[in-house]
Amino acid sequence: MSILHITHIKNDVLKNFDGLVDVSDLKQDTNGYEVNKLSRSLSAYGIYSLCEANPADIAKGVVDGSDDNGIDCIYFDEKKLTMYFSQAKWEQDGNSSPSVGDVKKFADGIRDLVNFRFDRFNSKVNLHKQDYESVFSNPNVKFVAVLVYTSVNDLAEPVRRELDDLLSEMNDASEIMSLEILNQKRLHSGISQKLGSEPISEIIELKNWGKIDSPNKAFYGQINGYVLASWWSKYKEKLFAKNIRNMLGDSEVNSEIKKTIAESPELFWYYNNGITIIADSIKKSIEGGGNTDLGKFTCENISVINGAQTVSSLGRYSLENEKNVASVYVQCRVIEAGSISNELSGKITRTNNRQNRIENRDFISQDIQQKRIHDELLPEGYDYIIQRGSNFEKNNNSIDVQEATVALVCASGDVNLVVQLKREIGKLWEDITKVPYIKIYNPATNALYLLHVVLIQRKIEAAINRNMQNKNQTPYEKAIYSYGNRLISAKIFEDLPCKNLLSSPTFDVESLEYDFVSQTKIVHDKIKNYMEAKYPKAMISPFFKNFSKCTDVFENM
Repeated sequence: MSILHITHIKNDVLKNFDGLVDVSDLKQDTNGYEVNKLSRSLSAYGIYSLCEANPADIAKGVVDGSDDNGIDCIYFDEKKLTMYFSQAKWEQDGNSSPSVGDVKKFADGIRDLVNFRFDRFNSKVNLHKQDYESVFSNPNVKFVAVLVYTSVNDLAEPVRRELDDLLSEMNDASEIMSLEILNQKRLHSGISQKLGSEPISEIIELKNWGKIDSPNKAFYGQINGYVLASWWSKYKEKLFAKNIRNMLGDSEVNSEIKKTIAESPELFWYYNNGITIIADSIKKSIEGGGNTDLGKFTCENISVINGAQTVSSLGRYSLENEKNVASVYVQCRVIEAGSISNELSGKITRTNNRQNRIENRDFISQDIQQKRIHDELLPEGYDYIIQRGSNFEKNNNSIDVQEATVALVCASGDVNLVVQLKREIGKLWEDITKVPYIKIYNPATNALYLLHVVLIQRKIEAAINRNMQNKNQTPYEKAIYSYGNRLISAKIFEDLPCKNLLSSPTFDVESLEYDFVSQTKIVHDKIKNYMEAKYPKAMISPFFKNFSKCTDVFENM
């Protein structure tokens, strides 16, 4: 059956990509022409099966050829801020899986690319150099490494180890890269059920269920976490096709969800907002009659329109601990879309995702020290904004608590706090009664000191931005400014000649004679030189979220 499966895969690959992928550099009179053509198309097809993009757009990212550095196709999904890298291996007999050498080259190629080493790539890659520089400088971008091949065999352990090492490096501080292995089995199953094609239909079991008939038909109750995890494993992004957001990777919300699953799964229902599903039709099984303890509902064409983070977190954690996930119950609403208008269906989706959630920052308003700082800054002519709100406009005479936290942490000289600031600022506000929050805000936090470090931090950020505009800067150097901005600020504060005067009422930031532009460049260059000497293979994006490496750089650059 292997050859038959490969024939089906070949037909679908050519159906979507024949004529779109550039093969002008291949010699048609050679025996390998057809295999190389199919391999290039397969590299685009693998990404296409994961992200539902236009085949023609993905085909433009095929960079396979001499000096491709192990990467066959590159595609950036702008809507989902996701960059895909793929390597493909077409084997007509379906018996040969990727070798250690091929996969190592692929992993090293990704390392080189995200570190802006474009000189190691061919002209096809460098044609999009500016676009890639912009993508890799964005800390919100996620990455997906895609290994796609037509063999039925699983990857050998040494091959898997190369990929695990890559993921470990990229996800050192937070989860920014995932891996997709598309072998013959997965490719073939995707032909009949591509993302965005066949609708998802499931029998949903709800515990302690209830029903709403008017104005629109809907059911609600508790769904088991393991069921949601199995959906995530089976359908991935397709499950959220009608959602305005997708899985966000590691975030403050996801971290809290995983923490609850790990430590108190039985309390998940109390802590979590639940999920909302829309379905074309919902039919209750006669099983159980009118008993509301457990109901079974056949749901056609379902989509999770709110709760993608809950579902994906359950799915990811189930890979580590199925038992805990099976102990979780999640509040679930299922709304029949067939009984409502398209306009109302869209509005339900939008408003479910617009509901404000409480963030760690919102608890800061309960701290009496924040109110004290606010009152002490008013006579100085500064409005200190504590509460989060959409009406806040940053200006010369206003400071919000996020800007204040950044400045106070950078001025603290505590590298662990600086790195946590870069990783996830919300963790600094997680509990206003404990460290790290009380190390930053406490009765000794002087309002004038806060004001002065904020004003200095503004000068440092302006200097960093100015240096980044220098056309002589390489992408790698710009990336250090971008990703290492907090560490640069911390070093500037440490070296300031006036740091002992920052609490003084007579201190004037504007009269400070200090060349921030040249000093930020000096610090930047020291960081760069130390990284090149000590960590020549380090990837920039996760580097400045690593506690031990940043401590080493700070103390020894």
